[in-house]
Amino acid sequence: MRRTLACALVMGALFAATAGAQNFLDNEHQKAGREYEKQATAAMDSGDYAKAAELADLASNEYRLSREFAEAQTAKFRAANAINIAQQTINDASNGPKRKTNAKEIAAASALLAKARALFAQENWVDSRARALEAL
Repeated sequence: MRRTLACALVMGALFAATAGAQNFLDNEHQKAGREYEKQATAAMDSGDYAKAAELADLASNEYRLSREFAEAQTAKFRAANAINIAQQTINDASNGPKRKTNAKEIAAASALLAKARALFAQENWVDSRARALEAL
């Protein structure tokens, strides 16, 4: 029974590794999780099921942290992309033939973009992206 439980924990940790952070497989947490997983497998093979379960829990925690890291990086990149698109749109509008008639809209968009940049600097990726998209 203990061996089955330990094996299930190790397999669950392995599943967690493949389910999340697929584009960021080389982050620190992913590497630590893989190392704990190897140790858990070795402990299970040697019959130390309590140690295997403990190491599997550590691996699972590292994989959870890896997913959180990947989600944060995704949000960061999406915010940066939205800021770049908003900046390009503002530049195009500012240099276009209707720049004088759209001056108020350009100024409002520039203010929103400034807020987006400030939120980005504060590492508030979700709100930063939202402000940048409003600037469009």
